[in-house]
Amino acid sequence: MLVFSAPDHLRLRECVLQTFYSEEEEDTTIDSNPSEVFGDIMIDYSYVECSMASLTALVAFRNHDPVHRAAEILASVERGRGFLKRIQREDGSWYGSWACCFTYGCWFGIEGLMAAGESDESPCINKCCAYLLGHQNSNGGWGEDFTSCYEKTYAPNGMQSYGDDGSGGVNTSW
Repeated sequence: MLVFSAPDHLRLRECVLQTFYSEEEEDTTIDSNPSEVFGDIMIDYSYVECSMASLTALVAFRNHDPVHRAAEILASVERGRGFLKRIQREDGSWYGSWACCFTYGCWFGIEGLMAAGESDESPCINKCCAYLLGHQNSNGGWGEDFTSCYEKTYAPNGMQSYGDDGSGGVNTSW
């Protein structure tokens, strides 16, 4: 069955950093792929986002079939959990690479750790919760903009011009 190939596919995407990376297959339906212009200068980094998604999928598969490749899946999940802990920033946040940025990264970090079996009393999760609470606006929401991405620090006034008293619906929903 196709479902049994899913963990194999995910485990093949597990790199030497013991996490998961994004994947873009070559499109053979067109004459050229525009991304080929970049050749060897493009590097695919390990992301909190891909790691969480892969961990969640592996755990869901394990819940569906606890026997198929159980030891390998468990080891992969444990390595992914360790990776998420290693890339957590000193302030308790995670840097989210595919959106703005820290509230988003925290969502993936916490969800990935929880999927991997981390307790909600975990020091990593408590540290992230403290980070989020420390950045919560007085109206109960959060707001940051794209400047967080390139400055790699939380932009506390990022949504001041766009959101509700500095809070944005997207940042708050993450």
